[in-house]
Amino acid sequence: MTRQHIGPVAGWLLALVVAAAMTALGLWQLERRVHKQALLDAYQQAMHADAQPLAAALASGAVAAAVSDCGQWLAPVLVLDNQQHGGRAGHRSFQPWRSDSGAVVLVEQGWRSWNGNRHLPQAHPLAGQHCLRGVLLPAPPAGLRAGQSAAQPLPGQGWLITRLEEASLQPLLPSLPADLGRQILRPHAVLDPGYQLPEAVLPNTLPPDKHLGYAVQWFALAASVLLLALVLTLRRLAGRAGRRSLWRP
Repeated sequence: MTRQHIGPVAGWLLALVVAAAMTALGLWQLERRVHKQALLDAYQQAMHADAQPLAAALASGAVAAAVSDCGQWLAPVLVLDNQQHGGRAGHRSFQPWRSDSGAVVLVEQGWRSWNGNRHLPQAHPLAGQHCLRGVLLPAPPAGLRAGQSAAQPLPGQGWLITRLEEASLQPLLPSLPADLGRQILRPHAVLDPGYQLPEAVLPNTLPPDKHLGYAVQWFALAASVLLLALVLTLRRLAGRAGRRSLWRP
């Protein structure tokens, strides 16, 4: 292969690699959209479905399930940091709760703003017997592993955490099930007047339509790269043809 052929081939290989990477990112965005839309649809169905005890909901393996059960509050409170709501920085609080049949889940208390300061919040667990109605959902995703990840003790009886996942929770809740961080129970009403319960089922994350928009952008960029490579190739061929015509008698 001559030098004049190596350039175009290398250029096309680079264009194909870049376009393939952009297409893969677009497909990933579409996958995230499908996953989140399925969760939203399952949540809406659960809101109108017949409620079941917590143990049955956990055993069903459903993405979302309506729950109605009675049980006992456990300690401590888990305060999840870096949670956005309405453009403000805050935190979401969760507390373990055990049903009368022995099933355990993290119940969301709600969201609270930092109010312009970073003073550690007081952690006052709810206590006693309580009957709950809500929807069982997957726990919020861990997100990027940036910054400090070690749990910090809070005044009262609680922990400030940055990820709600099994590996992080097990040292804090050694007497509770190891898979406690997989799902949460979102109550129909706020349990503590000091908290807000955002309407968004997917707080602190992109909605499905945003993922669709990003996917379209990645696909458009991939097409633009291939189109640019095609235009440059045609110009190169036209230039070579023009030079040849000049040398013809």
